[in-house]
Amino acid sequence: MLIACTKTAARTLNRKVSNYSGEPDPFFCWHAKVFLIEEGKMFLFMNEKTRLPLFIPAQSFGKVSVQERLLDLIKAVILHMGFSESVVEQYMTHSQMHYVRVFNLSIVSQMNSLSRVYQYEAAYGTQYYRKELAAVVKYGQIPCFKYNIYPYREFEAELRERYGD
Repeated sequence: MLIACTKTAARTLNRKVSNYSGEPDPFFCWHAKVFLIEEGKMFLFMNEKTRLPLFIPAQSFGKVSVQERLLDLIKAVILHMGFSESVVEQYMTHSQMHYVRVFNLSIVSQMNSLSRVYQYEAAYGTQYYRKELAAVVKYGQIPCFKYNIYPYREFEAELRERYGD
């Protein structure tokens, strides 16, 4: 799994990033951005191919790292979509994470827009979700600004195309 980090995300994750050369499979590539809400820092991970957004609080949860929480959230999303454990296992065969610099600025602009929506809802208490899965479902139903795709449905369709079930 390729994690393309902004500078702030790389610092927060305490990871060194490098330039990426090659053609990654965009379905296994996630972009990471950090933004602030009232409770502190929040990570936004967005899938390169489907634009599915995943929100994870940056504060520590015992010994569970943000990377482990990301993998757990991806598993929960796939299971929530109605897929079996075998599909989860097949997707997770790509769970080895490699950290690189952001190489797609278009997705960063979409992440900036979505993070502003999330910040607004957090500040004014309108439809603010504390559970990450609820946020994925809610914000994943919003069509992407530039591509006019629905991230949640696109991710689900890509899983069906690759793994069946």
